[in-house]
This record gives sequence, C-alpha cells and structure tokens, in this order.
Amino acid sequence: MPGRGVRVTAGSARGRMLRIPRRSVTRPTSAKLREAIFASLGGFWFETVADLFAGSGILGIEALSRGASLGTFVESNRAAASIIRANLEKSGFTDRSEVVARPVEAFLRSGDSVFDLVLADPPYEHADLDGLVACVSARLASEGGVLVLEHASRRSPPAAANGLALSKTRTHGDSAFSVYVRVSGDDSN
Repeated sequence: MPGRGVRVTAGSARGRMLRIPRRSVTRPTSAKLREAIFASLGGFWFETVADLFAGSGILGIEALSRGASLGTFVESNRAAASIIRANLEKSGFTDRSEVVARPVEAFLRSGDSVFDLVLADPPYEHADLDGLVACVSARLASEGGVLVLEHASRRSPPAAANGLALSKTRTHGDSAFSVYVRVSGDDSN
C-alpha cells in the first residue's frame, strides 16, 4: 500500500485523503494545478466527466466533488485501477462512477458514450497529443463539451482538432494544461 496520498481540494469530498499509485506508475496532479484547472472552468457546468490516464482518479473525483453527476475513470494499469475504486469508495462516489481498466486509446475507439468534460493527463512523454485530442473530440458532447489536456510545459499543445478550439493554456512550473472547447459548425441559429 502506498504511503503517500492526495487530498481532495473542494466540494462535497473536500479534505478526504486518497491513495495514489507508486510514482513509477503515475504522476499525480498537484493540488495547486488542480485548483488552477477547475478555476479555469468556472463558467462551465458538467454532468458527465471522463478522467483519462486516471492514475489515482483525483481529477475525476475533484469533478464529482464539485458537482458533476457521473464519472468514468480510464486507467490501463490494473493496480492503479484498483486504487481508483478504493478512492471512489472513500470519497462516496462509487454509485456515480465507472472504472474502465484498459488503454485510453482502446476506450476512445469503442463505445458511444459522450462526456461534457474530459480530463486527460497522459504521461508527459506521450508521443501523439494531436492524435489524443482528435480521438477525444469524437467523445465530447456537441454542445459545450470541454477537454482539459495536461502536458509538460516544454511541449506546445495541439492547436485544434475536429471541432475543438484551443481556448487557453496555463503553465505551472514543469506542468501545463490546455483547455479545448467544442465549437459549433452551424451558424444558422
């Protein structure tokens, strides 16, 4: 059992200490960066959330704690997926969540569920951010869908993809996150 943990920073589960997988398996998003991510989303409302490359599940749990109704956590490492399940139970969100233990790319290519918010925190050495953003685009809600992509600050995020516009990028030390918003292709309204 890992000796370290992360604390939920806001909402109904605020203050709960959650387990995290070994450092060699994941890189947890810091509390400061999580606060910045959710502050940047202040004007949006999210019913359904997907946490991709979920690790401990902290990003998706923060979204559920702050009012999202349903969360899907995708993590290919089975030990990390088990920790996510334990963290969901500890935070009280088991009945509003699903943990999918498979590679993110396989998850994105299968099924037809769509999400209002996708939180993607791939390994910083993930080679194809453009491909990831394009795949996520197909799983975002057509009205108001938002993708938050965490990445190394030394890497530029993809400019746009498949109906998503890059809204903003914020840097915090070695980490950065970029927010993409679904753009409407129909101006006839």
